[in-house]
Amino acid sequence: MFLQNTMTRRLAQFRNLAPHLAKYFQRYYQFQNDEVQFENDLLRQIGSTVAVRFAEGWAIYLRYVILRSSGKSKEQVIADGNFLNCDITWEDSERVYGQLLQNATIRKRFVDTFAQYKGFVAETDQLKLIN
Repeated sequence: MFLQNTMTRRLAQFRNLAPHLAKYFQRYYQFQNDEVQFENDLLRQIGSTVAVRFAEGWAIYLRYVILRSSGKSKEQVIADGNFLNCDITWEDSERVYGQLLQNATIRKRFVDTFAQYKGFVAETDQLKLIN
């Protein structure tokens, strides 16, 4: 949902371009559904590997994993702000990130998801020229 919320804000600029966006929105909504499912799958996996026993805590780990998977280093994530809570540490967040990314399927899903996301960002930038 993190990427979804970012894209929703970007798309709000183009509501008057509906005829040009029909296929775009169809692909985007499929991406949105796939991303929500992926994040839900990750939350369940995170929940099974951490001491925190509630979904809000798992979401903190997920945020860290997404930021690290986007290409940021551990140090960059830490420098960008302190969003940890519930006795979650940077070290444990890094452990969860490493554990998840050992799975080739998860690693590929992240690569594919970010590639799609970047494609949507580039496409919305092109649509601004039509607007």
